[in-house]
Amino acid sequence: MVTSKPVTNPRNATPLEHTVDALVTLATSAGVEELDDHALRRRVNAIVDLYLVGFGVWTASERTRLARAFKDRLVRPTQTGGRILAMITR
Repeated sequence: MVTSKPVTNPRNATPLEHTVDALVTLATSAGVEELDDHALRRRVNAIVDLYLVGFGVWTASERTRLARAFKDRLVRPTQTGGRILAMITR
């Protein structure tokens, strides 16, 4: 199971923090380890694309920033967390 550092106040969270929360929730969901790459990629892409939609030409740098924030939130890296991280960075 992936554990993460909690966001202090979800009401004041930035879009980046909300996206990282959604990715951590996905990473810690029951049964996520059993998803094949296609199914997991579809879910990760949906979350990441919602975050990146407003960045236009800066999507590559925002994708890197998102990957770093996700990695920082994972207290104990797991195989599923690594799979999600690889999908974020493509």
